[in-house]
Amino acid sequence: MTAEIIDFKTKQKKVQEQSKASEVELDTRVLEQQTRDYANSIVDDYMVRLIHEWQADGMGIGSTNWEDSKKTFKEIGFFIEALRALIQKEFDIEHPMQRIIDKMMKIKYDKRQDKYYSQIQYYIPKEEKTVEFEGEELE
Repeated sequence: MTAEIIDFKTKQKKVQEQSKASEVELDTRVLEQQTRDYANSIVDDYMVRLIHEWQADGMGIGSTNWEDSKKTFKEIGFFIEALRALIQKEFDIEHPMQRIIDKMMKIKYDKRQDKYYSQIQYYIPKEEKTVEFEGEELE
């Protein structure tokens, strides 16, 4: 693939060849971003519907009124990021919450029932690390 670039200072045209490898790399990055956007849209869609259901049941979860939503504000944020990590993992996309889940959750096997189950570990050794999540800055 070639690209024609115009230098507006000199008014000269430059033809730049793009290697097949860089085309594949670009295509891969575009596909990864589209997949991430799709995964995020799934999470957003489910959360809107779920919050609507909770509010229809009289709960203040996710309310735009701070007095109604402040009680569960951190929990809903945690829940949304955990759901985002779940959906993105399904698409083989890394999410910072996956590291937290790996530390909190253990997979166990029950021989009597011949099945696996997950179990939360409430005690997590203290680490002094901050994990950044996706999203908009709050004011």
